Amino acid sequence: MRHVTFDNATIKDVSYVMAWLKPKDLEETLCQLAEGADMQRLGYALLMSGDTYVARYRGNPVMVFGTQVMSASTLQVWALGTKETWRVASAVIDYFKTRLVPHYAAQGYYALEARSLATHDEAHRWMRASGADTHGPAYEFGRDREMFLTFRWQNP
Repeated sequence: MRHVTFDNATIKDVSYVMAWLKPKDLEETLCQLAEGADMQRLGYALLMSGDTYVARYRGNPVMVFGTQVMSASTLQVWALGTKETWRVASAVIDYFKTRLVPHYAAQGYYALEARSLATHDEAHRWMRASGADTHGPAYEFGRDREMFLTFRWQNP
């Protein structure tokens, strides 16, 4: 974790990560979008829709993650990474648990949610390690009826 830093993400950070998404993150993202969707526009939309952070390894962006308001009580959480995500994963979990969850709890949010492709085991391990629980069974959520799971961090 010595070479991992965190900042508010910039368009350059998000664009870089979007251009180099690891295959499972790309699969999960694309199945939620219309055919031929512009990934750079998606990156910009993510950057502008809430709080967006970047995890850098040795100065290079390898993961972007953030939150968006779902309701007065709940935030949606998302994360996307490159094949280098493994280098920052444990630091991001620590950052999420010790900085972001308390920050949002202090603002009055008592739940955070994330949706994940049911076959994206790496993401599921990450979310469980950061304190999330699976909430309900898998359900159709993708464009072609791909199955997704909802993860919740309750009463942070």
